[in-house]
Amino acid sequence: MFSDRLFPDLSLNSIALEIDRLQAADVNLINLTESNPTLVGLRYPPNLFNLLNNSDSSRYSPHPLGSKKAREAVAGDYQRRGIAIDSESVILTVGASESYSLLFKLLCDARDTVLIPCPGYPLLEHLCRLDAIIPSTYRLRYYGEWSIDLDEMESAVTDQTRAILSVNPNNPTGSFIKPGEWKRLTAVCRERSLALIVDEVFSDYPLIPNFPSDPQHEGALIFRLGGISKAVGLPQLKLGWIVVTGPSSLREQALKRLEFICDQYLSVNAPIQFALPDIFRIGAAVREQIQERIWINYQSLQQIVDNDPLCNILWTEGGWYAILQAPAMVEEKELTLRALRQAHTLVHPGYFFDFQKQPLVVISLLLPTERFVEGVNRLLSVIEEMTENLNRT
Repeated sequence: MFSDRLFPDLSLNSIALEIDRLQAADVNLINLTESNPTLVGLRYPPNLFNLLNNSDSSRYSPHPLGSKKAREAVAGDYQRRGIAIDSESVILTVGASESYSLLFKLLCDARDTVLIPCPGYPLLEHLCRLDAIIPSTYRLRYYGEWSIDLDEMESAVTDQTRAILSVNPNNPTGSFIKPGEWKRLTAVCRERSLALIVDEVFSDYPLIPNFPSDPQHEGALIFRLGGISKAVGLPQLKLGWIVVTGPSSLREQALKRLEFICDQYLSVNAPIQFALPDIFRIGAAVREQIQERIWINYQSLQQIVDNDPLCNILWTEGGWYAILQAPAMVEEKELTLRALRQAHTLVHPGYFFDFQKQPLVVISLLLPTERFVEGVNRLLSVIEEMTENLNRT
């Protein structure tokens, strides 16, 4: 009866079941996986949400690609980052997930493939399946820093491949795409008639100075994704965008087809479009708090781990996650469950993101610093106890 786009078994895994058990018992968990900026004690300007109460919203005059004023606001936000784009090349969506879905509809027929990075966020595979296309992976390798296995990426392209998807910086490795990688990615896309989809939702959060420069299309059709969920910490307002760049003929064809697709949905609500210029302006204060929070927490994490003989941190360049490597004898799933049961601390096991190197855990840098530090110390205590027990046996 049901579509095979869904996984046949949607039952909860052992980690999710343990979380449910602890929450039912009203246990106060330290959630080192928290990715929701509205739940981590940030100060939102008191007038921010009043912006949605706009008399202009009483008129409904939709445009498939979004209102002119809102699209110009997105172009203005790119200008803040020193990037010049044409507002006519902006398409508004209700978030990155819809952006992906629209692009899959534009580029792919059923059973076509797109290449996605690995390690990577599981959402990408789910979104591919829900649009009846097949995700094929290319790996990021770690040799003191993360880099794309460009030979593997290129060899993964087949006659059924329609696009290469990249995340910049990647989630959860935090690695920016380097200039040489951009050059090879765009060359492969140009030569094989593929689109390049670049998810830039974490681009406002570098953890290193002078992070890599803005990509140039070099003859390739590129779709750049962003949204206010990360850019100004407002996931509840559901506003994202696609920016189309590339050779003018391809860009115009893509925009024309996207306009038709979007006209069937008209999913972006009017109040958020009218308010967007002011949301970017006032919401900058939230972004600055997130930038400060993740920087302080990342520095705190480095200081703690520098004094711990058992663990180390994998190099990261941006985003709001960090990767902690535990001793080789420790098993990831057991560590995650013990951290929950003994220390009431939740982390992501590395296998959640398809890391090859183990054991790794992924932690968010968003929590208030005092609680973040407590959670990290609890986690390290569990790792120390597990290591001692394993050494004795």
